Amino acid sequence: MRVYWLAYGEYRGRRNIRPFLRYVIARLDEENREMAYRIYVTQSLQYAPQNKYITKSYYDMIYPKPEDNRSAEEIASDIIDKAGLIMR
Repeated sequence: MRVYWLAYGEYRGRRNIRPFLRYVIARLDEENREMAYRIYVTQSLQYAPQNKYITKSYYDMIYPKPEDNRSAEEIASDIIDKAGLIMR
């Protein structure tokens, strides 16, 4: 909710709801990324004296890789189809 009021005070675009909501969403995304970076740095500094380290990079936390929920048979059949192989 904090972003909405912040965006309301600084938005200078057209006075329609759709552009304003796009602006609010962009501000919310920016604030979330900034908060994630602050948390990452804080945890890194907390772990450093303990000789522990965060195993995931900041980039991987912000842009996670999509999970592949297919079974092994589905993956194999997809590869066979893409390669153009014929199974007998």
